[in-house]
Formats: sequence, structure tokens, C-alpha cells
Amino acid sequence: MGNNTHDINEIILRLKKDIVVGLLAPMLTIGQDGSGSFALAEVLQNITTTVVESRLVEIQDQLNHDLIPQLFEINGWDTRVTPYFEFSRTDQVTVDDLGKYIQRVAAAGMLSNTAETANWVAEQAGMPRPFDDITIGVEEVREQMTNFTSKSGEGLESSGLNGTSEGLASRDNTIANLEN
Repeated sequence: MGNNTHDINEIILRLKKDIVVGLLAPMLTIGQDGSGSFALAEVLQNITTTVVESRLVEIQDQLNHDLIPQLFEINGWDTRVTPYFEFSRTDQVTVDDLGKYIQRVAAAGMLSNTAETANWVAEQAGMPRPFDDITIGVEEVREQMTNFTSKSGEGLESSGLNGTSEGLASRDNTIANLEN
């Protein structure tokens, strides 16, 4: 019999981390031992999403190309037109990230003010589509939408170098806004 002592809790913790890493979800352990960062977690999340989506494609392909045709043949059903499985995206854009993207694209003048765009934005945010008819004009879209409140791109129109400046001599109050 040996006199070696082992820290059982340390062994269990190491094995738990090995299992999580083996399942390609290491971002779940970031910060538990006092290390890690948001940037690292985001990269690991992207890697995990890629791995999960590739497995979903494999499963989807097997179901669509093997299971469904075989099931239809066994039951004597017409196999010329069959249903199919399609998985949804596993990564979801946060409403905060979506808002930042829309604000930046709109400030650069690259967002069309159409019913189709408004419907897309609403769908991304999990909201109901505001327009059934996507062929309506810009004026009608503006009437039905909320008032514009951001003036983040106006400084560029007046030849200034910052958000809403009147020129180089004006004080830049937007410098502390890290979101723009």
C-alpha cells in the first residue's frame, strides 16, 4: 500500500474538462479557473457551431437520401416526390448585434427603406412581419414605421470628421461611444 495522496476534486475537475473539450464545447469551461476571455469564447462558439452544423448536415443527408426513400418504397408510396428534413441555423444573432449591424449599415446609407427590408429585420428579431405587401412604396413604409431618431451619419454630410459635427472646430461628444 502506497502513501501517495491524490486530490480527488482536482482529478474530477480535470476529467470533467476533458469530457467537455471532447464534446467540442470548451467555451463552457472558460472562466471557471480564472482564465479565458470573451474573444476566446466567441471563437470557440464559432468552432462549435461549425462542428454541430456539419453533424446536422450528415444526419440530414442520411434521412433525406436513405431513410425517406426507403420508407416510401417499403410502403409502396410514390417516390418521385418525397418530403425532406431541413435543420434550422444553430447560431442565432443576438438582438443587440443585429441592432448594431442595422445602425451601422443604415448610417452608411446601405440599407434600403423598403417593406421587404422591414420584414427581414422583424424576422431576424423574432417579431411578426409588419408588411404583407412588399411592393408598397417607401412613403407608406415610413408612415407605418417608427420615427427615425439616430443622426449618427449627419456629420459626414457636413464635411465633419465625426458623428454629427459642424466642422473641425466643434467638440466631438461621440468619442466615448464605443458602439459606433
